[in-house]
Amino acid sequence: LRFVYAYNKNGKKYKVLVDDHTSIRLTKANGKRVNMYFNTTFLKDSCLYGNKSHFINLPVGPYKITDLKRIEIQSASRFVAPVK
Repeated sequence: LRFVYAYNKNGKKYKVLVDDHTSIRLTKANGKRVNMYFNTTFLKDSCLYGNKSHFINLPVGPYKITDLKRIEIQSASRFVAPVK
C-alpha cells in the first residue's frame, strides 16, 4: 500500500503515506499496547500478525481482531493530508 486513510481523534479523515518507518500501535481490551511496523503486518483468519523489526525476526501476534480495542497508525512522514 502506498497510502492509508485514517481518522484523527475528532473524526477527520486523513491520507497517510506508508513508508518503512510507518508503524501501528495495537491496544488490546486489557489495555496493553503492542507496536509493530505497518509493512510487516498481515491479516489471516481474523488474526493480526506483524513484526517489531526490519532486521531480525521479532514476530508479534496473533491478535484476534475482536480482542483489540484500538488500532493507531504512526507515521514519521511529513505527508499527511486531510481528505475533503
